[in-house]
Amino acid sequence: MLAGYFPGFVDSLVSRTADVLFALPGLVAMIVILQAFSSRSVWTIAFVIVLLGWPAGMRLMRSTVLSVRTREYVLASRALGAGAQHILRVHILPNSVAPLLAMTTLTVGAAVGTEAALTFLGIGLQPPTISWGLQIAIAASYRDDVHLFLFPALLLTITVMAFMIMGDTVRDALDPKLKR
Repeated sequence: MLAGYFPGFVDSLVSRTADVLFALPGLVAMIVILQAFSSRSVWTIAFVIVLLGWPAGMRLMRSTVLSVRTREYVLASRALGAGAQHILRVHILPNSVAPLLAMTTLTVGAAVGTEAALTFLGIGLQPPTISWGLQIAIAASYRDDVHLFLFPALLLTITVMAFMIMGDTVRDALDPKLKR
């Protein structure tokens, strides 16, 4: 939000940091970062996924704030002497958070799939922690028992699809262009 509202140094600093993170191949970067941790918990995995995933949300929020900051009610508030903090809290945030909320809901499904992929590869969670990626990795050694692979993979797919559908629903509910 700050990058979109304050052009110049703040915008350049945040945008260039995001550009550097966009240049990294995501899964490879996660593997490299997670190798630095001797024990990996759910919080460690979540931290790494968020650390490398925030630039997409930042770009969306920045572009939304850039369009909202030039609207009449923001200009009127600025003309009446409102400070930047007041304008950001009262006008910019409520009118620009809807696309980010919809994208975040979509991204949760991708994060669940990423965690399962990292754990399947042996980089994520370790036993005795429960994970679908770990269940699928264990099932890979029992090739004759297909059901050991099928059920965790099916439940993982259903969960990721449910978050994606929920994200589409949130986007449709919050999109002002679709309201009739």
